[in-house]
This record gives sequence, structure tokens and C-alpha cells, in this order.
Amino acid sequence: QRSGVYSYNISDNGDYGSAKGIDLTLKFRGRAFGSQLQYTYSIAKNNSEYAWANVSGQYVDAPSQESLQFYDRPHDLTFWLYTGLPFGINAALTAFYQSGGPYTPYIFAGKDPKPDEKNINTKRGPAFRNVNLNFNKYISIMDHRISVGLSVYNVLDIRNEVDVWPLTGKAGNPGAYYTDRVGLPDSEHYLSSAYYDRPWRFSQPREINLNVRFDFD
Repeated sequence: QRSGVYSYNISDNGDYGSAKGIDLTLKFRGRAFGSQLQYTYSIAKNNSEYAWANVSGQYVDAPSQESLQFYDRPHDLTFWLYTGLPFGINAALTAFYQSGGPYTPYIFAGKDPKPDEKNINTKRGPAFRNVNLNFNKYISIMDHRISVGLSVYNVLDIRNEVDVWPLTGKAGNPGAYYTDRVGLPDSEHYLSSAYYDRPWRFSQPREINLNVRFDFD
């Protein structure tokens, strides 16, 4: 914009979003054991994922379509419990459940798939679940305290799908459009059977850790 001999720039941002929800907590504390159950319901929406997503560079002062934000997780449930066991052993359990994240599905435009721009983040991936266990015991030796512990992460050995293929909604199956190219080399097959092996699309398997801590006076 110009004003006399001076010029200046005006920046407009037509992007907007909202996040709202409710959080409920139920807690019990006792001498023998304690526990807590926490549940959160929330929803997060916006009209574009990033401020620079409007590639056209044009802003129209009119209502625009809202879509779920990539971090939207409507249901979040957490539970923990600690208690004392015989022989002076302390035990703790934590459990976690969370809805899967939204993603934009792929549709076919001719023979090739592409993101469905009219239905952004309308599909949701699988939920995330996890259970952990922890045990520890204090031992006194020569006026020093030693803590011996055992931690078991992902007790149920759940391989959560943390990143899915948009064509199928699954972490281990990209879809026939891609896997049809896997096979012995010829005019139609040029990918090895391990090409779509993506272990990082799944959460870590069960893990068992032993630990020892020394407390010096």
C-alpha cells in the first residue's frame, strides 16, 4: 500500500482453529495402595494445517471448511495403580489408551491414487494402547540403601500402528496398487519383497529392564 511518498505492507491471516474438551479425574490415595483414572474428551479443528497452506495466496472473507487437526485425539484414558507386595516389594501399573490420529485418505484419479483434498483428515488410524509394570525393592547394606528394580514396558506386547498408509489405513499394507509391483524382476515387477517392510510404522515390542540404584549417605 502507498501513502504519499511512503509504502507499507499489510499482512492478512484468514486461518483459524479451535480446541476444546473436558477432563475428568478420579483419584484414590491410601496407605496400602493408590490409584488414579483420568479421561479426556477433546476435539481440535481448523481451516488449514499451516498458515502457509493457502498456496493460492488469496484470502476470501467468507466461511471455509473446517477439518480435524493432525494432533486431534478425541479419547484419552490413563490409569495407574501402586501398591505394596510381600517381602517389601513395591509394584506399580500404568495403562494408557488413546484414539488414533486423523489422516487424509487417498482416492484414485484415473489409474493413480492421490490425496482426497475434499475430505481432509476424515479417516482415523488405529487407537494406541499400552500397559507397563514396575517392581522395586529397597535393601539396606552397611548403612547404605540399594534399590533393585524390574520394569516391563508394553507388557501385552501390543504392536501399535503409529503411521498408516493413506490408501488402506493400515501400517503393514500399503495397498495392491503398490504391492503389485513386488516380485521377481520383469516388465511389471521391480521391487523386492522387503521394500515395504517398515518396522518404524509400529510401536516398540515388549521391553524388560533391570536396574540397580545405590544411595550413599
